Amino acid sequence: MLPLYDFSSIGNECLFSTSAGINYRLYFTTCYLVDSAGKELMIPAFGFSAELGATSLQCPASAYDEKVKNTIIYVLSDYFNRNENACLSYICDTKGGYARHRNIVFRRWLRETGYGHIERVDCRKEYNRAGLYASILIRRENPLKKYYVDAFHRSITVAFSELIDPQKRPA
Repeated sequence: MLPLYDFSSIGNECLFSTSAGINYRLYFTTCYLVDSAGKELMIPAFGFSAELGATSLQCPASAYDEKVKNTIIYVLSDYFNRNENACLSYICDTKGGYARHRNIVFRRWLRETGYGHIERVDCRKEYNRAGLYASILIRRENPLKKYYVDAFHRSITVAFSELIDPQKRPA
């Protein structure tokens, strides 16, 4: 087994601190998608945040801490093992203007850890260019994969079309 940080699960959250004193919060919540028939779907969403703790270093030296990657991927894999036909939406935090960087790191983590049974489908590139990095994570063999992926893309378009076309801003 890969080295992990000890974490505690409290409700829909997992908390852990790194050896550098950075406190991580992983959380599961819900988001809404809209399918092609206009039906609203409530699906799980995943996110995480990192905050410098009182004893942390001045700079986040653990940004590439192997145990951070292993812990986050372990929690995700455990979720999919317990919820075989589930999917998760994921939107990169835009804090500090680092959404693109967080997206690259998270993609690399999934690739490096070999969890090939979890597929990551990203929003369209034009949204990335506008600063939105969102994905849906889903088991490759999920029988509803196409349905969820289509609803994900439709929902991103409905909710964020003004990012790529200012003429579509709500009045």
